[in-house]
Amino acid sequence: MAPNADLKDDCDLECLSGGECFFGQSPVVDKELKNLHTIGLDFLLDNKHCRCPEGFIGLRCEMRYEECGEHEHYCLHGSGCISDEDQYTCDCRDASTLLDSYAGSYCEHAATEFCQGSGANSESFCTNHGTCLGAVGVGEE
Repeated sequence: MAPNADLKDDCDLECLSGGECFFGQSPVVDKELKNLHTIGLDFLLDNKHCRCPEGFIGLRCEMRYEECGEHEHYCLHGSGCISDEDQYTCDCRDASTLLDSYAGSYCEHAATEFCQGSGANSESFCTNHGTCLGAVGVGEE
């Protein structure tokens, strides 16, 4: 029996997207991806985590990402890379659905409230439990 086989058998974290449950250090080696810990990339106290297939990240491999260039930028939640000469940004509209919208440099912030009103659209939302201050009027941004 391999030295860590019993640990793997006791790992009960439900992994998504074809990931496998493991104990130990994070398998994420890219510095920029590691720095995105504020969006749910933290590990449990016992270092239990899922090792994700390429293109997925998160404690349970729940988040899809796209690599822009050669480790130059990352776009989360299914958003797409947009090249602007020598830099990349993410098109958060690619990640939006009827129930979810995202904002931020990596499309890392999920909508927590959708604004209402005659001028409101899929881009009229607040993140981080913010509150819409008023209705968006027609023609207003």
